[in-house]
Amino acid sequence: MIRKWRSHLKHVLFLRRQGRCGSCFAKLDNLTGFHLHEGILRRSDVPSNIDWAYKIFDERNCELLCV
Repeated sequence: MIRKWRSHLKHVLFLRRQGRCGSCFAKLDNLTGFHLHEGILRRSDVPSNIDWAYKIFDERNCELLCV
C-alpha cells in the first residue's frame, strides 16, 4: 500500500509543483529523474507495522529532489 501511495503522491507533486526540484528549483524532465524525499518526519522514524505509517507521505512532508 505504501509503495502505491508514494507513487501517486510523486506524480501529484510533480504536477502541482510544476516539475521543479524542491531544493534548487531545477526543471525535472520526467517522473523517473528525481526522488521523493520525506522532510520533517522520515520513514525510519515511524514503524512500518502501524496502520497509519503511510500518512507521513503527505505533500506537506515531502519534497521532490534531483537525483
